[in-house]
Amino acid sequence: MPQTDLCLMGWGVPTNVGRSKGTALCARALVLGTPGSIAFVYVCLDLCFISTEVRERVFVALQRRGLACASERLLLTATHTHSSLGGYTRDVFYASSGPGFSEANTTAIVEAVAGSVHAAHGRLRAASAYVHQGPLAAPSPVAFNRSLAAYNRNHDVRPLGASERHEAVPDHLTVLRVDARETGTPMAIVSWFGLHGTCVHADQNVFHADHPGATADHVEREASRRGWADVVAIASQSVCGDVTPNHRFDAARRCRVGASEDDFAAAKRIGRLVGARVLELAEVAREDGVELSGNVQCSLTWIDPVGAPVSPEFAYGRRDATTDPPTLGLAFAFGTAEGPGPARPARWLQQRFRRVVGALPRHFGVGRRWSKLPLWSFGPRAPAKILGFLPAHERFLTHVPNRFLRYIGREVHEHGLDTPWVPRLLPSQLIRVGTLVLCAVPFEPTTHAGTRLQRTVRAHARDTTHIVVCGYANDYASYLCTDEEYLEQAYEGASTLFGRWTLGAWQTVVKRQTVSMLAARDSPAPLREQMSGRVQLRAPSSAQLDAALARRHASR
Repeated sequence: MPQTDLCLMGWGVPTNVGRSKGTALCARALVLGTPGSIAFVYVCLDLCFISTEVRERVFVALQRRGLACASERLLLTATHTHSSLGGYTRDVFYASSGPGFSEANTTAIVEAVAGSVHAAHGRLRAASAYVHQGPLAAPSPVAFNRSLAAYNRNHDVRPLGASERHEAVPDHLTVLRVDARETGTPMAIVSWFGLHGTCVHADQNVFHADHPGATADHVEREASRRGWADVVAIASQSVCGDVTPNHRFDAARRCRVGASEDDFAAAKRIGRLVGARVLELAEVAREDGVELSGNVQCSLTWIDPVGAPVSPEFAYGRRDATTDPPTLGLAFAFGTAEGPGPARPARWLQQRFRRVVGALPRHFGVGRRWSKLPLWSFGPRAPAKILGFLPAHERFLTHVPNRFLRYIGREVHEHGLDTPWVPRLLPSQLIRVGTLVLCAVPFEPTTHAGTRLQRTVRAHARDTTHIVVCGYANDYASYLCTDEEYLEQAYEGASTLFGRWTLGAWQTVVKRQTVSMLAARDSPAPLREQMSGRVQLRAPSSAQLDAALARRHASR
């Protein structure tokens, strides 16, 4: 049974512990290949993000089930719900949101992934696939840019006002319809739409799949009514780092909320609107979309995110641009309007701190990295520091009232400052299925960061009709914003850990991958047979939660 005393992963609020089950949490899989060979596996989980620990264990679990899969042919991604299991990462910074690592939770997640892939692989059938894209076209906006000042800094966008926040988002859906060739009816419908999974707020201590889960449920239910039996719907995230469903300030809750007073109703409403549009696009995908044919090509490379070089074409001609050691900016402590951080009332400090830092002479060590006011600098290349100069000493951290910080203090005490705070290697993955390209990154890309990644792929990917940037894929290292957005140092820039040129470094890698992958002519993985599967994560049932909570309270 999963561990119930850890916080739900996403909001980073010590009191946000799952005490009841709102919806099922699922792992949904699509497998392309033949009974004897796996060409590509796509798995989407109702989690906040994917961790190194989960990805590595999934390979072992698949091998145990006789499903050996090359690493470049597996794409794991998450819906980014903020109301799912925690405790499945060993990276200290992210594990602190538990706080801690849970063997039970990690095992539950890995087994759900392996089970969904096994179920899909066991039902392989000859199939045809079609991709289609269109605007959401909802009767009223459901997605809003929560960081408009940063977005407006981009030199290649039209500046927008506060009433136009809904225009500063990627308001389109991409839909992949997979049909049984024998019957011509759908077996799977995969959709990508970028919108933070934050309808359900931190004051709701409930396991919940948020709007992506509601979208998948709506598609499956309505598909069944149309006679499309046993369709597996996968509602995936795309680019949503600065995209929120919350646009109204609720004075009583002191945060922005969605269209409904009820968080669960808000998630269901978006799921219904997005799901209806997914079905509309799937309905006409055979006639108006593009049929996918040819080989499945996969590319996976691992990058040291510290000191990664940036091509001059992605750094305004500069030849010395590189990424920086991981540092969290001060604005991280302010949080966002939908999830205020503990220091949000003190936002004025950032402006004053900037003025002071800007006045310091260069010989005090103030250089190019000080466009970010450091809240926390992570090792291992340098000792971890708070506010750029205070050592992260375990004697201090183990005595603060916040249990997240106490956990970090214990980890530092037991393992030293060389312990991995964030991943030391990060994956960049490209998948090409016919004329569809998936660009998978281990970040939360902002709207315009996603646009620039798409442009990079499109510039070098011939005969490509659709490019989808998949965030939260294969691992996790916080945000990915443009260099202009980084200089604003709002929450997204403060959470872009590796500095101003992180996006440029990823564009450099993605360009190299695209050119290399498309130059290869020997891909052995033809697009022939496909199937999908769905397995629920072992999130505790209400009865299990009640029993576990009773035991926990009795032991106190």
